[in-house]
Amino acid sequence: MLAALKVQRNDRLFVYGFSQGGHSALAVHRELQERHIDVDGTATVGGIFDVEQWFLSLIERENTVTLPLYASYILLAYDDIHDIFQQTSDVFRQPYASRVSELFDMRHFFDDVFAALGPTTKATLKPWFVARVTSDPHHPLRVALRDNAVDDWRPFAPIRVYQSTTDEEMPYDQALASVERLRGKGADLTVRTFEGLDHVTSWIQTMPRAVKWFRSLE
Repeated sequence: MLAALKVQRNDRLFVYGFSQGGHSALAVHRELQERHIDVDGTATVGGIFDVEQWFLSLIERENTVTLPLYASYILLAYDDIHDIFQQTSDVFRQPYASRVSELFDMRHFFDDVFAALGPTTKATLKPWFVARVTSDPHHPLRVALRDNAVDDWRPFAPIRVYQSTTDEEMPYDQALASVERLRGKGADLTVRTFEGLDHVTSWIQTMPRAVKWFRSLE
């Protein structure tokens, strides 16, 4: 594909990720570093670094229609790996418990999925489950989410975080908290803040800026 696009290859390695991909970018960077593969730089936009805190905020926030989708996706994905619940009716209210698994079958469009869920995360999940997971830091889901954080290590290569103060899906203060944890580990990390951009628009604005930054590192 690179040849078809006439992209000239070199020996530099950069990682870029948006939203959930921002989490993946740091996870890939960490894995490569542990395998002694040099990374020259990583850039993220709207990245989710502390998955536990982000999930808890999905429960409390009611201003974004996509949040019940993300909460449901996390629950189903982590249940597949960690056996968080026995059946969907254990954690999802009806009628969502009956339909949630088929909604994430890779055949439904994004808009169709969040339209079929409750208007908020609390309206989608059972009250007792919400109460338990928010009050118990040792709940299996929270332990698994905490273990999947990517803001508790020391990257050797520089990192740049792009984040909008008005990102409706990834809160700005959560991103900055993770930035400070990474800096506390010794990360060479810079933040570029946007004003007035939503989650998706941030990605559109960031891509060329990240490429320019990568080139400055060469």
